[in-house]
Amino acid sequence: MLERLRHHVVVATKVGRPMGDGPSHRGLGRAHIRRACEASLRRLQTDRIDLYQAHAPDPHTPIEETLQALDELVRAGMVRAVGCSNFPLTLLLESLVASARSGLKRFGSVQAPCSVLHRAAEGTVAPICQAYGLGMIAYGSLAAGTLTDAGSRRAEASLDCAAAMARLRACAVARSLPLAAVALAWVLARPSIASVLVGASRPEQLRESIQGVGVVLDDALERSCAEVWQRVATQSSQPPGSDGGRNQFTARSKR
Repeated sequence: MLERLRHHVVVATKVGRPMGDGPSHRGLGRAHIRRACEASLRRLQTDRIDLYQAHAPDPHTPIEETLQALDELVRAGMVRAVGCSNFPLTLLLESLVASARSGLKRFGSVQAPCSVLHRAAEGTVAPICQAYGLGMIAYGSLAAGTLTDAGSRRAEASLDCAAAMARLRACAVARSLPLAAVALAWVLARPSIASVLVGASRPEQLRESIQGVGVVLDDALERSCAEVWQRVATQSSQPPGSDGGRNQFTARSKR
C-alpha cells in the first residue's frame, strides 16, 4: 500500500522508546538510532523516512552523539529531516548550538502540546520555533477528547470553564461546525504551528476533525476560545489532554 502511494505521503516516525530489553535497545545513542531506523524502514517497506524524530530527551546520551547519529542517517539518504519531541527549552537550544558548531543536521521540527485548553507552548517553545525557523507540530489539540462535542459535554461537570466551554460549543453549532473542527482551526491559526496531530479511534471522528482545515475563525469564535483559556488558566490542575494522546494522524501541514 505505502509503496504505491509513497510520493503522496509524508512518513514521520520517532526513535527513543524501548524496543527491547537491553540498554542498547532504547534511548538516543548512536547504535540504537541506527538500528531503529533500519528496522523502521523494513517495517514500512520504504527506502527513506521523511521526518525522523527524537521521541524524548535521553539523559544518558550527550546531545552531540544523538545529532551525529541523525546526521549520518541524513547523509546516507535514509532520513530527509530530523526533529524532536518534548525537549525542554534548554536542551532544544543546546541542540541548535551543537548542530551549528559541528556542522550537523539540526532539528527542523519540535513536537509540543498545544490546544485551546493548553497554551503553555505559546510562551516557551513557540517563540524559539519562530526565531530559529523550526516547525512546531502540535499534539493533544483535542485535549484527550475534551474539545469534541461529546467530550465537552461529559467534561463540563468537572471543569471550572464549563460555562465558557458551553458558549464555545454553541458558537460552533451556530456555524454548523463540530467543536473538534473549531479546536483544530484555532491551533492551525497559531503562527508557529506547521502541522497538527489528531487523535481518532473512529473514521467519523477523523472526518469531524479535518473539517477544521481551511476554517478561518471569526472574532466571536476567537473570543470564545480565549475565554475558555482564561478560565482554565485560573485552575491549579493540569488541563485535560495536556500530555497528548495516542492514535494520532497528521491533519495538515502548513509548510
